[in-house]
Amino acid sequence: WQAYNGWVRLAERAGWMPSHDLEGTQLLQAIFAEEQRQRREALAAVQACLDRAAAAPAGAGMQGLRVAIARARAAGVGDEELEHAEVVLARLRAQDEERIFGVSNLR
Repeated sequence: WQAYNGWVRLAERAGWMPSHDLEGTQLLQAIFAEEQRQRREALAAVQACLDRAAAAPAGAGMQGLRVAIARARAAGVGDEELEHAEVVLARLRAQDEERIFGVSNLR
């Protein structure tokens, strides 16, 4: 647990450690909070790519969305949360194939 004066108790009663040094530099960081921040940012990036893809001509935005989905997965975002983005990416791929080859559903 953490005291209100910025000191953190170490495991197994091994003592206390300050969370910041005298200059204010952070010495300890809550991993869970950082992971959650990265996850939120990754989801926001996917949503931004979805918004751009919806407004862009066929084929445009597909690579950015693909990259954003991969980064979101790496940040721990699950399949259920990315389902809509995957559907949009599949639709963009199909539109791009139809535009390039004049045929739909090549797969």
